[in-house]
Amino acid sequence: EEKVLKNFYIRVRPWGFWKPVHEKVTADDPSIQKNRNFPRDMFNVFIGIIVQTALIALPVVVILKQWYGSMVCLVIVGTGVIILKKTWYNKLNDYI
Repeated sequence: EEKVLKNFYIRVRPWGFWKPVHEKVTADDPSIQKNRNFPRDMFNVFIGIIVQTALIALPVVVILKQWYGSMVCLVIVGTGVIILKKTWYNKLNDYI
């Protein structure tokens, strides 16, 4: 339904192939801007994948009593969380 689709676009501002929806939304409200944060979002996805992999590896290396590997996983997770806090969480937009 078009109303639901437009409401989704206004709230989420997805990037990608949304030009027809964007045109309909801006016809109603010209102040609505496109999401131009694709490079930052892809960087955050990359960091998130690394953090998720380290989180999955952490219990395995703990069970195997590989303490050096455990510390490496913890450092990766900690660093990734700090990066995501600064580049993703602090920059979340409230479009509502």
